[in-house]
Amino acid sequence: MTTFLSRITSQQQLAYVPHTSVQGDVWQLQRKSTTTSAGASDGTTVLDTALAGSNDDYNGKYWIHILSGDAEQEWRRIVDYTASSGTAKLEGNGFSAQIASGVEYELWLSPEPVIVCTSTGSGTLQIIDSNRDEPNDFWNGYCVVGASGGTATGQARTYLEITDFVSSSGTFTLSNVDGSTGLGGSSQTGDVFLIRKMIDATDISAGVVEEYIPRGTNRVNFSKGDGVVGPRSGTFGFSLPIRPSGSLAASGSICGMSNVAGLLEASGLEESQAQSHTATSGSSTSSIVISGSSNLPVIGQMVIHNGNATFITDISASSSNTALSVSPNLPTAPASSDVIHLTRMYSTTTDGDTFGVTLEYEVDGVRHTLTGCKGNVTLNDSAAPTLAFEFQVDHWIRNIQSAIANPTSCYSTVAPILAQERLAYISGTGADINGFTATPGTEVGPKSVQGSQGINGRVGFQITNLVPGATFNTLLDASSSSIPEDGRFLKRTAMDLAVVFGSHGSTFAVRLPKARMIETPNPTDLEGVVGAPNVLEAQDAGRQFNRASNFENVPDFAFHIS
Repeated sequence: MTTFLSRITSQQQLAYVPHTSVQGDVWQLQRKSTTTSAGASDGTTVLDTALAGSNDDYNGKYWIHILSGDAEQEWRRIVDYTASSGTAKLEGNGFSAQIASGVEYELWLSPEPVIVCTSTGSGTLQIIDSNRDEPNDFWNGYCVVGASGGTATGQARTYLEITDFVSSSGTFTLSNVDGSTGLGGSSQTGDVFLIRKMIDATDISAGVVEEYIPRGTNRVNFSKGDGVVGPRSGTFGFSLPIRPSGSLAASGSICGMSNVAGLLEASGLEESQAQSHTATSGSSTSSIVISGSSNLPVIGQMVIHNGNATFITDISASSSNTALSVSPNLPTAPASSDVIHLTRMYSTTTDGDTFGVTLEYEVDGVRHTLTGCKGNVTLNDSAAPTLAFEFQVDHWIRNIQSAIANPTSCYSTVAPILAQERLAYISGTGADINGFTATPGTEVGPKSVQGSQGINGRVGFQITNLVPGATFNTLLDASSSSIPEDGRFLKRTAMDLAVVFGSHGSTFAVRLPKARMIETPNPTDLEGVVGAPNVLEAQDAGRQFNRASNFENVPDFAFHIS
């Protein structure tokens, strides 16, 4: 009788959290030591009376890496620390075996942003971490996950959405999702919560590796000696549909955050946001006049009026109002009191460095935590356009834990952008194109670190190059030009390219304000007619700041999300 193994479960989920400092993308070794007593029999604690500090000092942010014994090479997060006994309690099921006395270990500080409560919360939907000082509302829309397993977080891996964050006090206000009923009690000092945003990714490709470095040949007996375990690194890729923020921002408000915002910032892009405004008298189809001269957008940002998207090419401000020159022209001039909706812009970085993200990938109860992830993103046009991310991973940890919660209610309910409403503009004129792709062209490489023996290692990854570009196909049509279109291609004439998907509050756009052909096109068959593939690359023409003559000398490129 033939027997075989059959896989009957494949629960898979992917979440991320953005790092909050470009210096905080890497792990820091804090201590190498040996346990002084045996931990709990189930592997949930590690004991070392020589550990310094006070109660809760190592909660959440620190991990233990075992170097010897039955759990050798395993990593686990500390979620509670008792100073008097040197007891470190570990997340979830802990290590796979009891940590005996005399076991060697390393203590590492993780770059992943976590919440460690600094005081008691009010009720079951509030947590406070005064050490989290990101801007107001920075964490809105993310979810928190109980990690410490105390009274308040007994519903381990149950998700609660953050609806408000106050920077001055580090106060998080939560809302129930997934049928949860709050924390089950007030959060207490030292409780640990992870921050996550769930994304409905497809085409997940994990290429994480752990390097093995063999020692050289023994010259006496020609035998190969033991090796050492090298750094963990690799790549991680996935695709996901493009979802906007869900609604247009009212006048005086900032557009909501899309579920891809942090991922774009890990792809060599910087976020610009501004509040929506109200139009006043004097507007035209090419110039929008708004009241006031504060909280202004930036040149290049996309604005939406009556569902029509356009881009700001110049800004002229006075004491009472501001004129925004736009291209392409709006179909109708904004009337006084019309709302001019602003969007979020993600444009090429000006400093060559950017924030990374932590990715948490779980399949069938095996959880991978990948930190210091930076890379590139490519837009691929289809019926529902997708963003394909490919990240370099600085470090990763594998935990085998039971998949306690399937956070179905944490995924975005906003409908994906569809290509059926796509509009393309070349140098401000409408164009009929297909087969469109676009990318900031980010290249990522390891940072070198200077040690006592010179450059002897790496510390995270950084953006090393930006080559923004796009490709599309177009028909060879000379009807709107004094010279044949293929001749214009050969001239490699500079052009602006803007492609807008969707409208009326669900809009995603790509813009290359200065681009040239980088290769000679060859005629091709486009569904029975003659067409030409276009490969464009943004030029090093510089980015103009608002109402100033100085330029940032980087190739200009941007994604825009309403």
